[in-house]
Amino acid sequence: MAWAQPAKEPVQPLSKSAQRDLQLLLAIAREKNLDMIRRSTAVQSLLDRHWQRATDALVSDLAPGGEATTQQAIAIALADMADPPPPAFYRPLLDLLTRAPQAMLPDVAHALGRYQGVLQINRLDGIATSTTTKEPVRRGAVLALGYVRNKNAVATLMKLTDSSQPAALRDAAFTSLQNLTGITEFKTDQQRWERWWKRQQGVADEEWVARLIEHFARSNRQLNTDRGQMVKRLEESQRKIYRATPKEQQAAVLVAFLSDDLEAVRLLGLELARESLVGGAKFDDNLRQTVRSLLDDQSPQIRERSALLLREPELADDNAADAVARRLLAGDEHRPSVLRAYLLMLAERPRAVAIKPAIALLADADLQSEAAKLLAAASAVKPGLLDDTLIADTLWQVRQHVTEK
Repeated sequence: MAWAQPAKEPVQPLSKSAQRDLQLLLAIAREKNLDMIRRSTAVQSLLDRHWQRATDALVSDLAPGGEATTQQAIAIALADMADPPPPAFYRPLLDLLTRAPQAMLPDVAHALGRYQGVLQINRLDGIATSTTTKEPVRRGAVLALGYVRNKNAVATLMKLTDSSQPAALRDAAFTSLQNLTGITEFKTDQQRWERWWKRQQGVADEEWVARLIEHFARSNRQLNTDRGQMVKRLEESQRKIYRATPKEQQAAVLVAFLSDDLEAVRLLGLELARESLVGGAKFDDNLRQTVRSLLDDQSPQIRERSALLLREPELADDNAADAVARRLLAGDEHRPSVLRAYLLMLAERPRAVAIKPAIALLADADLQSEAAKLLAAASAVKPGLLDDTLIADTLWQVRQHVTEK
């Protein structure tokens, strides 16, 4: 199925550095041997840059015949965007809905559900209720409606919970009602849903949305409270395990904590690792490598704390500095707290590849001080690290910043 693309503005040329980033991130997104989190994160990085060439490449990947897991990574990234996804992806996603494998369908549906335009919602509604459309496609549209926050979507979903509907569509409708409303206790009890829906009939649309938001807020507060208590108990339990472990085996426990799937456990591992260093412990190569691997963690807090931990004398070796410098050079990191940790670490062990990124960060008011420290350290520790061209570029950046101020 071919789709018409909206008229595009002329594509702006990319710098050589940006072209390298584009190719690297596309390669990661398309690499089938990598985990889905890393691949979808690469897609997210491309989307965050708003490069037309990146959009064109990703839209092309969604075309019929495209690699399925790459298409899934794109759908996940689109669904996770803070802002509504770019319009260019809507029709390709709609087409993908008609041929996506069942395992991919929820991700495609979630991405489609992020489009909140009236025509887009009506299109999903039409697919969901069409008796001539294949059932898997209808099911995908039903799941997408679970992310549409309006009463019309609820009305459609309520109709699809009727016992006359195919079982797969009913189950999808109940799932979407739970996603849309935040009401999980009704599950697949149609009578309870019907009673609830009758109470909503006389509520104005704006009031209904306000109630919905308040319900989600209450639910989130309760979930956060419950989760906080569970995390606290888990941390206390894991801490006790570490304390009870003989000194010679604690490094292995730290590796296990730092490699855990739960962010709270990895944070605890970093805390205990710092505590261990303060106590004079020596880290073996496995533990050093594990700490360095957290520079690629999906959690910004983990990335920041691992970079700060690598400043410790016991860990601040050339391998650690090289690892941090490569990440600074790649330009994939946009969190100021993480970039600040990178700069602080490299100020103690300057690297040539970090000089140009540090110069660029001089224009950032939040990072200017740390970038200047790195450049000053580079000049002092390795006088040849800043050649005349770089020095002139640095001075120009500083003057520009002062002028703007």
